[in-house]
Amino acid sequence: MRHLQTLLCTLLLLTAAMAQNASSPPDLIGAHLNLPLLALPAPVTGAEVQLVGQGGTSFYNYWIVAQFTIGPSIVAGPFPGYRAPQTLSGSNYFRIGWSRVIGATSYDVLRTAGFTMPQGACACAVATGVTATTQNDQSNSLSGYTVGSFNPQTHTHVLDTEAVAAATAHLILRRGGANGAIAGDLSNAASMSNVTTQTGASYNALASDGLILAAYASGNQGIVLPVTGIAVGKIYVVKVASAGVPVNVTAVGGAAIDLWSGGQVQLWNPPTTTQNGSSVMVQWDGTQYWVIGST
Repeated sequence: MRHLQTLLCTLLLLTAAMAQNASSPPDLIGAHLNLPLLALPAPVTGAEVQLVGQGGTSFYNYWIVAQFTIGPSIVAGPFPGYRAPQTLSGSNYFRIGWSRVIGATSYDVLRTAGFTMPQGACACAVATGVTATTQNDQSNSLSGYTVGSFNPQTHTHVLDTEAVAAATAHLILRRGGANGAIAGDLSNAASMSNVTTQTGASYNALASDGLILAAYASGNQGIVLPVTGIAVGKIYVVKVASAGVPVNVTAVGGAAIDLWSGGQVQLWNPPTTTQNGSSVMVQWDGTQYWVIGST
């Protein structure tokens, strides 16, 4: 009986916990989301500076940057060198040794006379592109070096929400497959802010056009889309802005605009049950246009 009572109490506690979790709000609620980078280039975690030969009264600090295929680590250090020779040479010098970093392709060894970490452009490099984990500093001369301003340890991406008015449209493009060329993405991103309004005769669209508003006073005017000089993935949006006036959307040379009526799309405002719609979004695949959206 005692075991049965214990089991019933456990079940009641679990049921209450599940009910509480089911009614809890989402863990993440906010206007923006910080996304820190993962798999960061790891810095050197330890180094030793050894005096070889006769020392002096000078003092140096050494710094090490680990290089990876994706970029550099942050500057590691300082690693002090005491009793530095007045003149570094082949017989009186410092030998710097450090711990190997997994994934690092090489290391840059820097030197300063103070405790301030090297930043930006400086004459501070003892050696760069070192593939071993030791380096001798045998010269007072230093080479030019530029410390990268990008710090992967502190860099984040911020995704902000956007408040928009009612009936505001957003165009979201997805790239993928053989025809998902980056050039097309960039072209669309640049041209979608280019809005042209046509009120006269038929219009031959330009490669820089994005949204074309057709506001014709008489019917059977046309918007003709180009088939050369545009990137694969290029998108056009054509919308009828005037009521009761049909607009024909075609391509140069009769290239197909598939999924609807072969080589032509006819738009009406307002759309009727026998027509295609009041706006159309088409995308070029290198051979023909495809209808990818309509209203």
